[in-house]
Amino acid sequence: MRINDIEAHGIKPNIRFQLSDEEGILSMVEHNLGITILPKLVLNHLPQNVQAIPIKQESYLTIGLC
Repeated sequence: MRINDIEAHGIKPNIRFQLSDEEGILSMVEHNLGITILPKLVLNHLPQNVQAIPIKQESYLTIGLC
């Protein structure tokens, strides 16, 4: 899900930081510094105090391999 997809639903996120690695993202969420949308693959490594809430809209992530 992209920012444009979120804004199409009338939600304007206040983005202050952007990270690319899941560990950093989950650390910020764990410390109550925001929320995130991550693929299901990451759910196996959630900290105990982080809750996953499924989203209803189908979405996809394009991954490039070398």
